[in-house]
Amino acid sequence: MYIVHKKYSFGKSPDIPSGYSESLCRSLFNLSTTDTRKNDAKKSNGDLIEIKATGTEEGKTTISTKGVFTELIWLYFDFENNLLKTYTIEKEKLEIDSKKDRKSIRLKTIVEKNNIDSVDFTFNLKQIS
Repeated sequence: MYIVHKKYSFGKSPDIPSGYSESLCRSLFNLSTTDTRKNDAKKSNGDLIEIKATGTEEGKTTISTKGVFTELIWLYFDFENNLLKTYTIEKEKLEIDSKKDRKSIRLKTIVEKNNIDSVDFTFNLKQIS
């Protein structure tokens, strides 16, 4: 997807389908699915997890202000360097209290402000002919 996106100059990075990113995150962190579609994953202790994935370092995204979860796991796909950087952010660090249903946030700002280290994975992109 990234190679096609770049080849045809569709911008810096493609949107990353949530079905893919959520399944990948659950696999990487040994998380399970939930009984409802309100949450992306849960830990073995029952803590609910929100998952966000971006292809840009800024991590610009929107998030529900009504969501019930303990942590957010951000997957940042650095396609240029074949690197997946993951960050686990406690919900209270997101500062998403708002009267609106959704809020725009920059995950990079939150990670830097709270000195959150990444857990990194490498991958190889296959060329599309």
